[in-house]
Amino acid sequence: DRNKWGFRSPGEFFSAVVKASRSGGTIDPRLIANAPTTYGSEGVGVDGGFAVPPDFRSTIVEKVMGIDSLLARTDQQTSASNSITFPADETTPWQSSGGILCSWESEGGLKQQSKPSLTEKTVKLNKLVSLVPMTDELLEDAGAMANYVNRKAPSKMTYAINNAIINGTGVGQPKGILNSAGTITVAAESGQAPDTVRFENIVNMWGRLTPQARSNAIWLLNPDVETQLMQMQFPGTGTAVPAYLPPGGLSASPYGTLLGRPVIPNESNPALGDVGDIILGDLNSYL
Repeated sequence: DRNKWGFRSPGEFFSAVVKASRSGGTIDPRLIANAPTTYGSEGVGVDGGFAVPPDFRSTIVEKVMGIDSLLARTDQQTSASNSITFPADETTPWQSSGGILCSWESEGGLKQQSKPSLTEKTVKLNKLVSLVPMTDELLEDAGAMANYVNRKAPSKMTYAINNAIINGTGVGQPKGILNSAGTITVAAESGQAPDTVRFENIVNMWGRLTPQARSNAIWLLNPDVETQLMQMQFPGTGTAVPAYLPPGGLSASPYGTLLGRPVIPNESNPALGDVGDIILGDLNSYL
């Protein structure tokens, strides 16, 4: 099979890599013959490893892009090189000067001049590595080894990517939302008790979100914040009216909506009471 590079299963491929990586070990010719390039680190174990056949690679990638992944919600670009440079227009639709403008003109009238206000941005690729420790028993059992790697590696990678999207420093990894110059922090209410979320906080966050972002926006929150939401009530009502409930009530799925947008608990959000414990935004604007 072309997309398996001659290996019958992921376990057989992993076993070949282990044998080739040992001191004095033999390299399976299938590992060398199918290296994507002649560059050393893609075909020699000591230089960095061996490329995974496409069919086995997709098994891991599909899980990394699964329902718990924030990566699947972002603006993704595919590059054949180690970096990509693209034009960026950071003007807003409502500004009246600079960038592309629109104007109403009468018949025969002069059209207002405008031109794009573009900047160049270069994004360099960073490498994410998942190291999966093995026992001697797993190394001898190709099937069990494949099941273990295909279960553990994607879960660790998903968390690492989610954490970078929220908290990343931008050095050797993506720059996270909380470290972005474009992030707006909504202050707590006057007299608000520490480590709490109030109805007013939710309304104020919604008010700071641009209208263009609302149709795709999601709420990302620390799981402790969700317990606050489930006890939140509309203020000023004679009877207790819940502000948030998962679909179907408390007995159904925990993925509910707040102001019509999905609520997604995430372990990477800072602790309740810290900046970023609850985030509202459109990840389609995150490159």
